[in-house]
Amino acid sequence: MRRIPYRIVLPVIQLALYLVLVWYGCCFRPLWRFLGQDIGTDWCLSYRSVAEQIAIGINMPAELPPALILNSSDSRLAGELAEHVATALLIPVLWFFIGRVFDQRSTVAAKRSVVARWSAFPLLALSTLVTVAATASLIRHIEYEPVLHALILAWAIGGIMVSVRQIHHGPVRVATN
Repeated sequence: MRRIPYRIVLPVIQLALYLVLVWYGCCFRPLWRFLGQDIGTDWCLSYRSVAEQIAIGINMPAELPPALILNSSDSRLAGELAEHVATALLIPVLWFFIGRVFDQRSTVAAKRSVVARWSAFPLLALSTLVTVAATASLIRHIEYEPVLHALILAWAIGGIMVSVRQIHHGPVRVATN
């Protein structure tokens, strides 16, 4: 029996999980029908639910660009919805590449690239910076979205581990027969 590749399975599962968690946990969901109207949403700005923290934290690399770009929106309600939609569009891309890495791990290794080995240094620097910032933020604000901070820390540590492995061993290129 032929197994389904991770690059197909992971994007579908992660997108479905994100949509379920955001639909269940986003406090703005009941207000999305009032887009464009001036309603008080201050009650919803204090904390994210645990479900929304998990949805964002699991998909942090896909969440980061929309959060940085769309965070300056005039309406917090419209910005939140736009951020969730943009993240949902980026999640399959993120998990496709992660699945592709998992699929390649099961193939035979061939040559190692020196250029790709040196390109891991910026990833290592960025991951280390995010790890330090996430750890400091988790320690200072443990009561404010601890699940999200812990998942961001896990992504950063994973980035450090991947980049150190790539620097030490070099990336593996797949041998084609």
